[in-house]
Amino acid sequence: MSYKDDIRNGISLCKLHHWAFDEGLISVNERYKVRVSKIISEEGPEEQMFRNLRNRKILLPQDRILYPAQEALVWHRENRFRE
Repeated sequence: MSYKDDIRNGISLCKLHHWAFDEGLISVNERYKVRVSKIISEEGPEEQMFRNLRNRKILLPQDRILYPAQEALVWHRENRFRE
């Protein structure tokens, strides 16, 4: 099933976090919490903005039907996310 034109395949992100998601540096787990790749250093102020996201729940729509599709999130974790 293709999710390309499905609203549940979208997550609203700023330019920086969109890039990090596309590069597999951040992802979203099955509980809709942010995962941060271990590739991101534990040092430095630039990395702080990513470390602060670790295990934070994303903001979700009120209507559960509009939540990001779990299948799409699983695909991202298995194919893009860099542990």
